[in-house]
Amino acid sequence: MRPLAPFPVQGFGGLQIGRPLLSFARDDLRLFLKDQGQAWIDDPMNDDPRFARVKIRQAWPQLEALVLDKSRIADTAAHLSRARTALEYEASELSRRVCHIMAAGTAIDAAGFSVAMPEIGLRVLASVLMAVSGQPYRPRFERLMRLYLAICQRNLGAGRTLHGCIVAPAPRRFSHFGAATVLVRQETCSRKIPKQDILK
Repeated sequence: MRPLAPFPVQGFGGLQIGRPLLSFARDDLRLFLKDQGQAWIDDPMNDDPRFARVKIRQAWPQLEALVLDKSRIADTAAHLSRARTALEYEASELSRRVCHIMAAGTAIDAAGFSVAMPEIGLRVLASVLMAVSGQPYRPRFERLMRLYLAICQRNLGAGRTLHGCIVAPAPRRFSHFGAATVLVRQETCSRKIPKQDILK
């Protein structure tokens, strides 16, 4: 979880969520509020056993018995957060080079896209699919990987669908990057893709 993160709903590009108290333990915060005579609200999702974080919190005494230290886990999480920031920077740079937004959709330079590191390319592809479809969540990884490989191997056929998008070789009038251009556009009922090429 980040101290500052984009609002997770499409259409709010300028809005961010701030979490300035992440470094404080929950018990310490509650004790401070009690001392100040202040009430607080507990998020019911923090006690919902459907979430992995809740199961881990409930099992914490057993995990500590296995010599899992909270501070070491926090240090690892901080390291992973720095790594994610670096990956997102590289993905942004790749997107700037190989993507072009048009009224018809987003064009991708498959040649430039396919030589990037897979983790970077997957992030770019996911962000394009989310932006074109308007969906706030990433597609399932397995399907995203299959589409990524199809683009890199120039194996899209007539086109494939994923996450509410059609991904296909671009018609000549939309070939912004030449013959290697792939066009990602919103899926509509009027555009049919062969059944064997449907990813979703």
